[in-house]
Amino acid sequence: MAGTRLVMYDDVTVSLLPSDGDAYACYVDGRYANCDQVRAKFPGKQILTIAVFASDDADCLDVEQGDATNAQAPGWVKRQQARGVARPVVYTSAGNATALAGAMTAAGLSRSDYKLWSAHYTGVAHVCGTGGCTYPRADASQWTSSSHGRSLDESLCEPGFFGGAPAPAPTTGGQEMALVVLPDQPVVMLPLGAEITRLRFGGHITEKIKLDFLGVSDASQTVDVSYAVADAGQAGVAINPKCVNVRVVRNVDGTMAWPPPDAPAGQPMSAFPPLSIWTVAG
Repeated sequence: MAGTRLVMYDDVTVSLLPSDGDAYACYVDGRYANCDQVRAKFPGKQILTIAVFASDDADCLDVEQGDATNAQAPGWVKRQQARGVARPVVYTSAGNATALAGAMTAAGLSRSDYKLWSAHYTGVAHVCGTGGCTYPRADASQWTSSSHGRSLDESLCEPGFFGGAPAPAPTTGGQEMALVVLPDQPVVMLPLGAEITRLRFGGHITEKIKLDFLGVSDASQTVDVSYAVADAGQAGVAINPKCVNVRVVRNVDGTMAWPPPDAPAGQPMSAFPPLSIWTVAG
């Protein structure tokens, strides 16, 4: 039915995929390539092909830890457009969506040039940027990794996700947000303007960070940042009006699993995975 959102499933194990989906995603490359099996099991259903390597062509590029990167995404999108794909799909965590958009903009691409499939594991079916979710507006969102009570990803897709529909209008909720992507260093100083009232965080891996609020006597706070669930709740961390700078210390407890154990041999890895910070005014 026109205007009805679609349910899409994906999993590396094809036998776990249920038959009640409107669509299914599958991998064209990597150790879990399974598109032939998915197509054979669900003939006539919508299929979204995923590439985990930016050197390969597909309907969607997987931008996450150990797969493609933000820097590789614009070139991949342009290559898909050149082969006739009007709006290629890019998958990433909700916490990385703004950083990804920044890389696209820097390469001359607008939001209307690609579709965003975000991962935001709330346990509630939703599309990011709607229904109270304050992450960037997506075209589809993977909202759980345990659908049907088992290891199974489920996504909710806008009606035009598999067509040529234009990008959905962004939603800001009246809040002004600026994204800062931390560089590859263990301690970063973040200057704050007087209008900043909260900070929110996004990352690709579980990590504990420490925030030292400078200008406020002996004030500090630790925050757990994890994949897709990307801050201390959607409200973020409140900022004392007296605070003029925040010192951000990475991996304060030394437990961050980075580089990932399944990282491709010989692939250069940064000392830390990407970490994004939104400064929220008002």
